[in-house]
Amino acid sequence: RKQKPGLLSNPLRVFSTLTGSSSSSSAAAAASPPRTHQRPPKHQQSASLSSLTSLSGSLREHIFGSATPASSKDGLANDWYAEGPGRRVGYEDLTAIDWIFEYTKERQRLRVLASSSGGGIIGYVRHLLDASQVWIVLLLTGLAVGVIAALIDITTDWLGDVKLGFCTSGPEGGHFYLNKNFCCYGYDQGSKCAGWRFWSEALGIHSAGGKWFIEYFFFLAFGVLFAYCAALLVQEYAIYAKHSGIPEIKTVLGGFVIRKFLGPWTLVTKSFGLVLAVSSGMWLGKEGPLVHVACCCANLFIKIFPNINNNEGR
Repeated sequence: RKQKPGLLSNPLRVFSTLTGSSSSSSAAAAASPPRTHQRPPKHQQSASLSSLTSLSGSLREHIFGSATPASSKDGLANDWYAEGPGRRVGYEDLTAIDWIFEYTKERQRLRVLASSSGGGIIGYVRHLLDASQVWIVLLLTGLAVGVIAALIDITTDWLGDVKLGFCTSGPEGGHFYLNKNFCCYGYDQGSKCAGWRFWSEALGIHSAGGKWFIEYFFFLAFGVLFAYCAALLVQEYAIYAKHSGIPEIKTVLGGFVIRKFLGPWTLVTKSFGLVLAVSSGMWLGKEGPLVHVACCCANLFIKIFPNINNNEGR
């Protein structure tokens, strides 16, 4: 069994025993009162709290600017800037908008409009003009989309027939920009059209095998060329012009910001790319992409009216 070390085994213990230091230290420890945490006086607490408050106020002013009343900003009342998160400059790309902020901003605008217009005929006319801005945008969008859709349809039919041949300027009054249906207008189906010339006839090939090869070659070459040009336009100028655009439009309507998705370059690239893609013979339609074209036109006309353009919720 392990025994305790004796007194003589440790010289320090012998020295402490002779001098009595351990007993004195223990007695001093017993005599000393326990330490307690003393709370500072109340005037020192208030001074420290005031210093912290001033420090936080100066830090907040340094970060967010001076907390001046915002009643002079944009003609809005004080309640929004006192209750809301503050002044918002804009949204970054691929971020969601703040619906509460946008709706509150619109209510403040209508409140300022009602207070500044007053009653009478002038106030009624101002309210009527403000409410008619959305209808003007819809009217202009419908007219623009109708013109663009007609041009896309006519150009698509013409490029689709160019793969087979072209219309000559003969005695029947044909022109090169006419497709086969307009060039042969008035002819019965199956009859020989004098104004329309196939590529084999234009090259002077009369054999059956040569006609088949030349017509197949031009049909395939123009189809590949149109598809390549459409892909090149989308890749180089507007990447958002790919696909139909309907899923992205639903996302934008849900409050998601996608920059350049409804811009002018996207509109131009989408229109030309749609013409080339459909003319190439790919299994595509014009209905879905025309929805994206219509939204691009609406976005361009919205920029005319600042009341709608400056509010992402509208």
